[in-house]
Amino acid sequence: MHVIKSTGRRRTALLLVAICVASLISLPLHAMAWRCGDLGTCVCISWSVGNSGYIEVRCPADGAEPSGWTTGDPGDADGSRGSFGGSGSKKMAPSPLPGMVLTPETNQKVSGAKTEGVKRLRGEQEFDEGTGKPIWIPTACSDLFANSPMSSGTNPLPGAQLLSTYVIFRDGTGVKDKDNRDRCAEGAAAWTTCCSHDPVIFICPAKFNSASFDDRIKYLIHETLHVAGQMEDLDGTIGPDDPPNSGQINADVDAACNGS
Repeated sequence: MHVIKSTGRRRTALLLVAICVASLISLPLHAMAWRCGDLGTCVCISWSVGNSGYIEVRCPADGAEPSGWTTGDPGDADGSRGSFGGSGSKKMAPSPLPGMVLTPETNQKVSGAKTEGVKRLRGEQEFDEGTGKPIWIPTACSDLFANSPMSSGTNPLPGAQLLSTYVIFRDGTGVKDKDNRDRCAEGAAAWTTCCSHDPVIFICPAKFNSASFDDRIKYLIHETLHVAGQMEDLDGTIGPDDPPNSGQINADVDAACNGS
């Protein structure tokens, strides 16, 4: 635990040197998150696989900095929600719940990954010597949910709270999505419905249970992003109204939350 003075709350910087180097030499970029330079309260995301130049800026809902898309200075973001969709309205789980109850083995795997995922989404714990109490300083991982429709309003639900109290896990074996696709049979580790803030996340034990611990955390945060409104595309292009694909979201969660 670090110690900070009560006169200022610094934010932990996640500076990915590889991003800067890749930008300078014009190599293709993978999805990664980093602090937006002078906009220290915001996280910048390059979803691009090629050199489209689009950056998504995510800033806290109560801040003065604009969120959205930009091709230049992060301070010039267009004020949109970027690749987030949804209304932000909380949604009741359907009754009866779809899918099946998790088996004890799968429940143990989910529980461990959820506990650590919630910890990483809270940010970095530091000690405020002015109040004598620990506080949570946002990081690039927690700020993946900044600017989401569910992170603002009278009762905001940041990523850590969504994962800890809002989402419901069910065994998705044999369950069909709205397009009549069996995602578990297609090799998914987990899936959910985007972007109506449906709280149900389906776990596919065949892949999820055999994944590494960090991968299980990644899958849970990925799907919780969808619950928050993160849209997903089926191709690798990116820009306004063209959200990232599944691989790009996984890469960004790895970079911001697993330090990959």
